[in-house]
Amino acid sequence: NAYRYAGVVEAAYLIENITVEIIADGVHLPKPLLQLVINLRELINSSVYRCNEKCGNK
Repeated sequence: NAYRYAGVVEAAYLIENITVEIIADGVHLPKPLLQLVINLRELINSSVYRCNEKCGNK
């Protein structure tokens, strides 16, 4: 059952000294994964970029 195993996104958080880049527009990642990033933001090297209409936001 694939729902019981961490996927690529979750596995990335297990690698030390990794920079994680996400598109936080609610389309590319579901809200629970965005919440995971928010909860772990102090533990990961993260940058925030604003998404505009070119990303699909209007």
